[in-house]
Amino acid sequence: MLPFSAIVGQERMKLALILNVIDSGVGGVLIRGEKGTGKSTAVRALSCLLPEIEVREGCVGNCAPGENCPFCNGEGKVVRKKVPVVDLPLGATEEMVVGTVDVSAVLKEGKMVVKPGLLAKAHRGILYVDEVNLLADHLVDVLLDSAALGVNTIEREGISFRHPARFILVGTMNPEEGELRPQFLDRFGLCVEVAGEWDVKKRVEILKRVERIREGDLEDLIKEDQRLAERIVSARERLKDVRCSEEILSLIAELCIDAGVQGHRADIYLYRTARAICAWEGREEVRKEDVELAGSFVFPHRRREHSREWLAPPPPPHSHEHNSASKEEIVSPEDKDAPLPPKTPMLKSGRSTVVEGERGRYIRDRDYNGGNVSVMGTVKRAVVRGQGKGKIDIDSADLREKVREKKVGSMVVFVVDSSASVRRYSAQIKGSILSLLRSAYRNRDKVAVVGIVRGNAEVLLPPTASVELAKHYIEELPTGGKTPLAPALALAGDIIRREKEKGYTPVLVVFTDGRANAGWTGDVEGELRRVCKELRDMGVEGMVVDVEDGVRLGKAESLADLLGVEYRKMEEDPVPM
Repeated sequence: MLPFSAIVGQERMKLALILNVIDSGVGGVLIRGEKGTGKSTAVRALSCLLPEIEVREGCVGNCAPGENCPFCNGEGKVVRKKVPVVDLPLGATEEMVVGTVDVSAVLKEGKMVVKPGLLAKAHRGILYVDEVNLLADHLVDVLLDSAALGVNTIEREGISFRHPARFILVGTMNPEEGELRPQFLDRFGLCVEVAGEWDVKKRVEILKRVERIREGDLEDLIKEDQRLAERIVSARERLKDVRCSEEILSLIAELCIDAGVQGHRADIYLYRTARAICAWEGREEVRKEDVELAGSFVFPHRRREHSREWLAPPPPPHSHEHNSASKEEIVSPEDKDAPLPPKTPMLKSGRSTVVEGERGRYIRDRDYNGGNVSVMGTVKRAVVRGQGKGKIDIDSADLREKVREKKVGSMVVFVVDSSASVRRYSAQIKGSILSLLRSAYRNRDKVAVVGIVRGNAEVLLPPTASVELAKHYIEELPTGGKTPLAPALALAGDIIRREKEKGYTPVLVVFTDGRANAGWTGDVEGELRRVCKELRDMGVEGMVVDVEDGVRLGKAESLADLLGVEYRKMEEDPVPM
């Protein structure tokens, strides 16, 4: 494991992690940023700075001496061990996280024994979730419950079992791969944004540091870690003596009100973080600057203006925009004077569906067919079959397997006609799509954008769960050119076909006037009918929003009929889908 001090730069990320180990009441940290910025390395190296903890020897729940532990019952000698850092993999099942019945104990000993999950192993340590934004919804719910209560409850297959589960929750994510549910986002006490270093000297230092590590030259870094560890221990001891004046408490409340945060969780995290900063700096009286620094960690993911479902970080220096079109091309004078977009439809929500394998929430059992064995279901059948024999004798005919369900989102493909004939409605189209993206985010849907750009059909954004990316591409969409509508719909069909195989419900939203005037061959209308039939045969649901200007030819309405989807005019109030 690399030393914590091996990381060059990223001072705010390192400080946020240190504040959490000074006071676990700070509430964990969410680290957002691009790949290759040291997020995972920093989290795993953090344990090098922490003093060992006392536990009962052999206790799988890391209980402290004197703690009421259902695993060891307070028995066994006291030993010391490193603070656990437990990884929660994206592919984890609910049983792996929460815990379950020990199958081998049931079959061999005929008694119900609990097999601890990752939450038990993370007790008094760090629970690390890489790519936390991609974690399945039912696992998110489990984490929220345990993080709030400090207790994990296992209630499944006829047993009810509780054990302590207090941990520092650390999540890392790349916002381009999708956002977090708002209720999960708010549970992180702190949030930091990280990016690659753009300072030449620091990038050179990273190269040198990597070479030193490769050669095993770690002595200076290990000594620096030891100094940090001693400072953390001192800060922990000092924390109990840190004081906040009435003036500071009022400042905390005022800042939370000014930030427009919901509820009172931010006040608590701001207070705890300011105290931890004060202790880290070697003081016992919280100052205004401590509160202000704490606010820079506590507020970014909670401000009301950020409660729009996206908060795109500014692009790094020297980055290139996706389109070379100027702002004048993207937003024409007509756009600036266009009316506000109408009320926009809500997208079709994801649905719960029965799934095969080990993913999803366990809901019942059924006859065994090669799946994940339901211990309690199997035992129950064996008991019924062997009534009166005085023992449980499990036969292969008794086997039952678990049936699971999980929420499967929609795959929403936007086809955006930005040809010359719809220029007047450009601002309305963009506004409506951004409203639809909010709905997509709430429903945990994936989105893709197919655009007609300067006479060409292009996949502007492949399927993604990131509304930030979709928002960027929609806002930067230029107008003008012909309308190759059939090729654009064919590209949408390719996306839908692939995503449908993954279990997503296809939803197609087309903004167009329907005036197709380009394609692969000269038979524009014939191409359009053929592509629409293919989409209709795929069972695509959705809507065509008519943005026709001037004399109405009814082309968009005819397109909706061909696709078998709903038709609405841009100036109308679209109804929910």
